[in-house]
Order: sequence, then C-alpha cells, then structure tokens
Amino acid sequence: DGQMLSTSIPQFDIYMDFRVESLRAKNGLLFRENIDSLSYYLADLFKDQSKEDYKALLKQGYKNNDAYFLLKKKISF
Repeated sequence: DGQMLSTSIPQFDIYMDFRVESLRAKNGLLFRENIDSLSYYLADLFKDQSKEDYKALLKQGYKNNDAYFLLKKKISF
C-alpha cells in the first residue's frame, strides 16, 4: 500500500586528532593561526556553544595531545 515500513537516519560523531604532525609543527603555528576561525565556524554551524567555549574546548584537546578528541556526537547529515 506504499506505507514506509522502516527508515534509517544516519548520525555521525566528529572527532579531532590533535597529535597530527602538522598541528604540532613549528610550536603549533597552524593550530594557533586557525583556532579563532575554527571556533567561530563551529559555533556558527552548531549554535550550541559560543566561539569562546569552542576555543577553550579546542585548546584543552590540543594541550592534552588527544588523538580521539570528541567534538560532537550524533550529528545528522
């Protein structure tokens, strides 16, 4: 009769690897030069935290040298 029997809604988790050599090169120059932009766009995209909150979160992950830093869970396509 054309009725939907089931559906799948994909969800994604976003992780960041702060141990990548390019982020660590030249005393973290690439990270330091781009953290403001990344923080701004994450806040603008997800609208759940401020730019400053994302910046603090990213700095903590970088400081801890996390390989599997969880940025967001259950993100829809």
